[in-house]
Amino acid sequence: MDEFGLLFGDEPDRHGQQPGEAIRTVVLRFCREYVRFASANATSRLDDLEALARFADRYSDSEAFLGEITLLAELSGEDNDVN
Repeated sequence: MDEFGLLFGDEPDRHGQQPGEAIRTVVLRFCREYVRFASANATSRLDDLEALARFADRYSDSEAFLGEITLLAELSGEDNDVN
């Protein structure tokens, strides 16, 4: 299994990473340089990813975090459908 799969495979928390730590690991290993290369506003995008990691720090495991952001995304989508 590759590095990314180890972070988010069948046992996402087996390495003891909290969701916020996992996001920071993904950004550091896979995304940071790409964002800097591909985005005109890279600093803002990287700040957004850090804000997501800080939000994820509230959760003790990936399942709870992913459930919450899924719910928030669904509620956000409902708001957009009203207009």
